[in-house]
Amino acid sequence: MNHVLVNEYKPKIGIMAHSDGPLYFPFTIVISLNSSCLLEFFNKENFWVQKEPCKFKIFVEAGSLYAFCDEAYEIYLHQIED
Repeated sequence: MNHVLVNEYKPKIGIMAHSDGPLYFPFTIVISLNSSCLLEFFNKENFWVQKEPCKFKIFVEAGSLYAFCDEAYEIYLHQIED
């Protein structure tokens, strides 16, 4: 592990599409404590130009841990809608 970040996201308040950048490379691990959410992934190349629809979604339950790497880390942006 080379970087740790703690955020609190309020229910019904999303986070905009982004990638996690080089501090987290080569993977991101997230622990969800207080609430569930729907994490959406978008192709980086086409997101800003064409605003393509979401490629895939992951339902994240409260109290869960998930990780993403490889294509999910390098090729896709992720967001949580409001």
